[in-house]
Amino acid sequence: MKPLSHGTRRAFTLVELLVVIAIIGTLVGLLLPAVQSARQAARRSSSINQLKQIGLGMHNLSDANKGFLPPAYIEHWLNPADPGHMYKGPYAPRMTGTGLYFLLPFIEQIGVYNKGKVNYDGNGESALNHSYDVYGGDGKARNWNNSPFQQKVTAYVNPLDATSSQTTWGWGSTGYAMNYQVFGYPKHPWGYWWPLMGYNQLSLMPDGTTKTIMMAEARAGCQGGNDSANGKLWGHGQWNPDWMPLIGASGQNFTNYGPYGPTSNAFLPPQVNPTDANCVPYRASAFGTTCQVAMSDASARSIDAGVDQLVWMYLLQKDDGQNPNIEW
Repeated sequence: MKPLSHGTRRAFTLVELLVVIAIIGTLVGLLLPAVQSARQAARRSSSINQLKQIGLGMHNLSDANKGFLPPAYIEHWLNPADPGHMYKGPYAPRMTGTGLYFLLPFIEQIGVYNKGKVNYDGNGESALNHSYDVYGGDGKARNWNNSPFQQKVTAYVNPLDATSSQTTWGWGSTGYAMNYQVFGYPKHPWGYWWPLMGYNQLSLMPDGTTKTIMMAEARAGCQGGNDSANGKLWGHGQWNPDWMPLIGASGQNFTNYGPYGPTSNAFLPPQVNPTDANCVPYRASAFGTTCQVAMSDASARSIDAGVDQLVWMYLLQKDDGQNPNIEW
């Protein structure tokens, strides 16, 4: 009697193996764009949520300061009692920093904010604590190693912009920028620091909070400006204005990117996927086909990169009297 036959297992031929590999490769090729698209969508969603939190934080900050938004930038030497200084808001006297510095306690970054407290007692000034100043009243440098402006603030890192997690010459970067037309004083008759010291109240915004951009995405690495500008640095001041975290910076005496009007480079629509070399300071950035913004009512929106230039300019200006026609 013959033993039972146990069938032999046939191996793949080389041709069959190549076919299987080709099929797997095709499937990976089909799935990879979908995976990349899903990741980009997740980054975009994270960014717009951060913009919304920044917008809400600005509202809470203004509520704590008599309804005033912070200035784009202010310095400790300002004396509001001097009528010539023309600053009427509550972020003085003896305070120094950008609007993003003053926002820190309202986005759960009180530890970074408190690093900015220094004491000017040794300069013969008040013993009060003040916001951090790179140079004190005596002209001597402060303790830069303990500066808050070296910090990478998670809320200011845009997941769509890899350069926003970097530091530049020791300064922390940001992938979001304040709208100078809202936080500054574009029509101030003086130059230098003064046009940065806006004192605007949300409740009195002429065009309304729903029609005015407060913050926008902007590429952090940005060498296309004056003085070899190298980015949006969230705590940087006026001495290298192209390094400040601003968009729309144009006015009578803030003219690096054109006069106050529709011809200014600062009012051009968002720059699409800018590189480190061609990025233009004071312009927002579109990562992909849209630029995400926080409106002044703290809502977060996506604006098509192909938005009409005049519409974009109207969205930046808080007092142009226009009702921009845009579909969200």
